[in-house]
Amino acid sequence: MDRNAARESLTDTLVATVINFPMNFVLIWIAFEAEMTAFQTTVFCTAILFVVALFRKYYIRIHFQERNKGHGTATQIHGQEKGNPDT
Repeated sequence: MDRNAARESLTDTLVATVINFPMNFVLIWIAFEAEMTAFQTTVFCTAILFVVALFRKYYIRIHFQERNKGHGTATQIHGQEKGNPDT
């Protein structure tokens, strides 16, 4: 098991939970106030959660990429990095 990948996945999931729980509450409140239908609420919430997830995942990925610089990833250690003609 790649410990760095597992740590990154766990961190991303925990950060997502901390962000998404209160954000869902606010989004649903907005949808109720706007008297949106179930379908409109679903599209509204999904669109916003999607955009937030893109930024969250990007910044967490960059953080772990910088943190793991010089340590090598499992694919680099096993000689499977992109562009390696020996793999």
